[in-house]
Amino acid sequence: MIFNNKKFVVTGGTRGIGRAVVERLLSEGAYVCFSSRKEDACAKATAELAAVYGKGRVHGVVAHLGRESRTELIDHAVSLWGEIHGLVLSAAVSPPITSALDAPERSYDKILSTNVTANALLVQAAAPHFVENESSVVMISSISAYAPAFPHPVYGKYHT
Repeated sequence: MIFNNKKFVVTGGTRGIGRAVVERLLSEGAYVCFSSRKEDACAKATAELAAVYGKGRVHGVVAHLGRESRTELIDHAVSLWGEIHGLVLSAAVSPPITSALDAPERSYDKILSTNVTANALLVQAAAPHFVENESSVVMISSISAYAPAFPHPVYGKYHT
């Protein structure tokens, strides 16, 4: 197993790419602590994954990455393991906006605070707990970063 006994933190781990990452890491022997901003989704995913991979190997944490609760994810992982081998940043928001020319400031704030600022702050929080010469950070993005399209023309702007 590639990640046997390695400890990973994954944002947005209840669905989509984040869920697939969590499942793959678990299938390769890792321990995983993942986040969701929705308590019911977090509980459901944790129960489903624990049934397959074992209760002690997977932990869901309710954390909204655009808010200060994001640090609870790192704090929980550190309290469990004391170290982090990998941080996978897959959670993002993309509010529907029809035109970048008239998008409200709050839309830019939401996108940047969750998709950019939160990721940087999570790396800052996790870095002191990385295993020297073994830990990695993976930031998952979207094709919208390179080919923004309706209804998300603002979503890709922060990647340019």
